[in-house]
Amino acid sequence: MMMLLHLKLHFWGYAAGEPEFGKIFNEAMASDSNLTMEVLMTQSRLVFEGLESLVDVGGGTGKDGRAIMLVLYGAKERTEKEWATLFSDADFSSYKIFPVLGIWCLIEVYP
Repeated sequence: MMMLLHLKLHFWGYAAGEPEFGKIFNEAMASDSNLTMEVLMTQSRLVFEGLESLVDVGGGTGKDGRAIMLVLYGAKERTEKEWATLFSDADFSSYKIFPVLGIWCLIEVYP
């Protein structure tokens, strides 16, 4: 058991110390979750209903957490270009987007 623990810590330490490797590993993990999340959200959606918190640790990108929130709460993920169009169509003169935490941002809009 101690050897497995040592190898696990060594792997994550290596991934943290080698940004290119870490990026490739995270992308591979996130890619692998695409099918899994599709099945979970279409076949097992009830499992997630009623949750008060959610932690997404697979792939290091938060992709699964976003997918769950989008499906359960009907939210829409938008690109900055989509936000710009939305604000312009609503007659706002300008906007600023401030990244706050992960995928969460603070958006200021100006009349």
